[in-house]
Amino acid sequence: MMRRRIVAVGVLLNSWALGMAAASQAAAPTESKATKAKASDSAAADAKTLSTLQTIIQENYLEMEFPQAANKLEELIKSCASSCSAPTRARVQAAYGVVLFAGLQEKERGSAAFVEALTLDPTVTLDDDLSTKKMRAAFDEAKAKAKAAGATIPETGAAKAKTPETLPAPVATNETAKPLAPKAEADERVCCDSGAECPPGFPICGQEGLENWMPCESDGDCKNGYSCDGASCKTNDSAKADEPAGDWAKNWLSLSAQQDFVFFGSEANVCSGGNQYYCYYEGDVYYEGIPQPGDQAQVGNAVGGGVGVATTRLMLGYDRSLFENFSLGVRLGYAFGGGPEVPNGSAFLPVHAAGRVGYWFGSEPFGRTGLRPFVFLTGGMAQIDTRVLVTVYEGDDAYVNDQRTKLHAWRKAGSAFVGGGVGTSFQINNWAGFSAEMKIMQTLGSTATGMSLNLGYTVGL
Repeated sequence: MMRRRIVAVGVLLNSWALGMAAASQAAAPTESKATKAKASDSAAADAKTLSTLQTIIQENYLEMEFPQAANKLEELIKSCASSCSAPTRARVQAAYGVVLFAGLQEKERGSAAFVEALTLDPTVTLDDDLSTKKMRAAFDEAKAKAKAAGATIPETGAAKAKTPETLPAPVATNETAKPLAPKAEADERVCCDSGAECPPGFPICGQEGLENWMPCESDGDCKNGYSCDGASCKTNDSAKADEPAGDWAKNWLSLSAQQDFVFFGSEANVCSGGNQYYCYYEGDVYYEGIPQPGDQAQVGNAVGGGVGVATTRLMLGYDRSLFENFSLGVRLGYAFGGGPEVPNGSAFLPVHAAGRVGYWFGSEPFGRTGLRPFVFLTGGMAQIDTRVLVTVYEGDDAYVNDQRTKLHAWRKAGSAFVGGGVGTSFQINNWAGFSAEMKIMQTLGSTATGMSLNLGYTVGL
């Protein structure tokens, strides 16, 4: 009985062993198929990724669409993270470093991408058609950093056998693949700043009349101080104005109208003589009498402080631009609205003759359209007359009977002056525009402080 039980257990154990062996044999082909399928999927992902990489290099990077190339490579890195092999991810990271380093001039981020690429695959190399001397030096520094982090970096030249020299053919499209060298037709010109930084085949800015050109939508798409004009990146010098640098008028003629104002303080006995005021009846008949004395507290023969409208002038001007920001000029004109002649004195001097020096703000102001602000100093020959209405009592009887007389009290100031002011011109183009000025003047001789406002039209020669 015992023997029968042992045989039965032996049979069961033998049957279980045979079953496990059969199951193991059945499972082995299934595991092999899964491994092969996974490897096939990885190979397909690698091929698709490298094909997309080549398309980005040809259609964006080689057309100098650097921001677009960087954005697409960032998306490719994310999509490839879990499906591609390490060597393929390394190649995408290396290409990303090239775009950052040479295209966007973000050298620190480019070097970091090189380190990441070498960490993924120590045998990855740069494409000779896309690298520069400085870029290769940065790549060598990245090798040292990756090696310090534990990566096994092969000797120079040992990696080329493991890394294909050419990218796989792109996915078939209806368009012919673009050449590595960018186009240089008149309507699609590209170039870069320095030959030392240009990938092979890129034209250098300034050679054969090529402009600094990169496609852009805003200033944020442009690097190295370039600005976007809505379609392409240009240097700030070329974006300042439509005219070439230095192509502006050196000589300027102007025609302007000027209104003068005079500041005056409170003063008593203005028509009693011995001051800057000369009083006249209506019709410019000189008042020779001695009116009742007046003061601030008493109405009559006194003026309060304020601003009086004075003479009006028409002037011709000439200015010569000096250096980049200075100008030297003259003004000749004729004044209207002066007071009547003073008995035993001189008549109003209508002639205006003055010199001036100006400083214009900004870079190359004479070659810039739009607003051109400036400050200036001036001095020369001019007389400024203004008048105020004064009430007087012509004697004690007139005062007692409240018989008031209205007189025009003229204040005559000049005939020389000094002053300074601020202004701006608004240039329609580099050769014509409008101007506006405000200046403060101090007359000499018969002293007074005045202000003038000036509007004019300027023409460059």
